[in-house]
Amino acid sequence: MDIFLSVMFRVFTEREVTMKRRKIHLSYLIFFLPIIILFIITWNGYTNELKEHGKPGSSYIKGIYYTAGGNDLIVLTETNDFDHLSVSLLDSSSGKLLWEKNIKANVFGILPHVTYQNDSLLLPTYNNDSGLQLNLVSTDKIEELAEGGLLVSDYLTGGLIVWRNQLLIAGDTGSAEQYFAQVYKGRLLKLDLSASDLFPSRPTAITFVTDLKNEYPFPLLEVNLKDGRIAHMEGFLQPEILPQIRVADTDEGTFTARDEAALQFIRNIEANKTLLIHEQSEYPGEAYIYNAVTKENGETLTTPNPVYQARVFPLNENETLIAGSTTPDELDGKVNGYLYNEEKREFTDVSSMLSLMSYEEITNSDTGFYKESGSEILYFSHSTDRAGWLDVTKNKVELFSSSQLNDWMFKPSFTGIWRYLTENVALAVNLAVWLMLFLVTFIFLQFAPCLTKLRIKRLLNGVLTTAEIIELSETGTYINEQPLVRLTVRFEDSGQIIDREVKMLVSILEPPQRGEQVLISYDRRKKKASLITKQEADELHRKKEGPSSY
Repeated sequence: MDIFLSVMFRVFTEREVTMKRRKIHLSYLIFFLPIIILFIITWNGYTNELKEHGKPGSSYIKGIYYTAGGNDLIVLTETNDFDHLSVSLLDSSSGKLLWEKNIKANVFGILPHVTYQNDSLLLPTYNNDSGLQLNLVSTDKIEELAEGGLLVSDYLTGGLIVWRNQLLIAGDTGSAEQYFAQVYKGRLLKLDLSASDLFPSRPTAITFVTDLKNEYPFPLLEVNLKDGRIAHMEGFLQPEILPQIRVADTDEGTFTARDEAALQFIRNIEANKTLLIHEQSEYPGEAYIYNAVTKENGETLTTPNPVYQARVFPLNENETLIAGSTTPDELDGKVNGYLYNEEKREFTDVSSMLSLMSYEEITNSDTGFYKESGSEILYFSHSTDRAGWLDVTKNKVELFSSSQLNDWMFKPSFTGIWRYLTENVALAVNLAVWLMLFLVTFIFLQFAPCLTKLRIKRLLNGVLTTAEIIELSETGTYINEQPLVRLTVRFEDSGQIIDREVKMLVSILEPPQRGEQVLISYDRRKKKASLITKQEADELHRKKEGPSSY
């Protein structure tokens, strides 16, 4: 400890002289220059990445969605491994990042079958190892509903559709297993077609009748059987209840078999559910009522104000959004529309949100409208470009653009730099090592005066006297290329001759000799001697009043 404090004192006195001459200590420069260089490299790499991700059309952002009644934003971004998506929850008013987690996904990101259930966002993705991922994102967590149980041979062949807020899956694992699954109100139900007694022969393939699905008041599935026949199945699942099935006669044509199955299934549903809303293909393109039983077109749906070139968006089991133009030629008008409750036959004007959009936007395949039954919030998302929401009772609307997101996500921040460093491990390790060396050196130099003061105080508490070196021996230790030697010194205290061992850093050019006199401080209580260096002797002279007695 004595020799350590002595070394500290030497460093401190040298540093004190250097500061008086207004020069930067060499120890700082040795460690600080590499840190500056590494910081410059980190900053340039990070800002270049921000500029690249923030460019219009960048594929870094994979989706923007509102949630929690418009209070939060869910932002999906790609990760470096291209095997996950990063899900970030942001406060929609400030852009503050609330949390960030990863979900499994291949390079194509989310599948285009997003829906809202249980006040949460349902994001289906595909992973090459575990198949379909059904990620239910709420304000505080991400729940994976499938847990690897919905394998498909390929994400392109996995049949997914969203039918009035329900996610339906017609699965083919690439083997003999065929299944049908449904996610409704945040709950996953799955029916194994191969293991059931639904069909007279083993199912070999299952598909949605997607080209004609708007003709029926329910999703219709077509099942190929091993014996060559075709069966049809109603696309709804209920706990402990098997769906309706009809096996086509061998002489029935494709379309006849579908219609006969639909008519059989329709008998078991409410009459008002058979009246569907269709889009008029001819000018001026208004919405009209279609009777699924008689297959007849009914009257035009009379909205409070006309909606031309209409687009129909079924939202949930009771509500449909009709959006279009205020004029027969959409280029001359503005976008308007209504939320239609089919059960109550009531209209709610939602033009306050639609009027802020272009007609091309509402007809784009990347545009989605979402509303849960009983909810007051109508959500809107246009891929990576815009998102919005409307409180249909208070008529409060808010739209959010990707440019605002760029201002939040692609401006320098401590969290962003930290994320960049975690993705560039080698750079982070180098920076951490040099920072640690710099901090250790800085702390060492800052605390050296305190250690020196403690030593001076301890030396003053002892008896200051001279001693004679009577023996020298090597310790084998070197500090700053100077050998540390063991000295046996002899001195007189209270009439007694005392021998004690001390350690000393010596110069190779001027080593101590036997018989040489040295200054020591002798602690009578601990019976321990401490060697006093020239610098310490000068400091002791300043501390004591008048010249010392030795």
